[in-house]
Amino acid sequence: MARWSPDGKHLAALSVDGELKLFDGKSSTWNKVRNDVNGLAWSHDSRSMYVIREKPTPAILRLSLAGKKEQEVASLKEVQISDTVGVPLFVTPRDEPLIRQQTALETEIYALFWDPQ
Repeated sequence: MARWSPDGKHLAALSVDGELKLFDGKSSTWNKVRNDVNGLAWSHDSRSMYVIREKPTPAILRLSLAGKKEQEVASLKEVQISDTVGVPLFVTPRDEPLIRQQTALETEIYALFWDPQ
């Protein structure tokens, strides 16, 4: 899966095995960001990406491009993430993460509210 940043300056690519890479259009280079992630969504200002960390404890991370900072914004310890059809992670217009949880025959959507401080 690959997603262009809203400003069109970066391309984030997520491999099937969970490796996240970032393409910088200005320098025309690929950089490895991290492993063991699932789902990918850009913030609306293109300054951050949101991903689902799978190990050691499932969580939603906010990855800042400036300074390459990583922040856990929500724990997913008790949540079963859907990965059977489509993307399990979305971001609202206010950059609040949404995830899709899938159980046996039902799909539920959860909004995760957090204070970015």
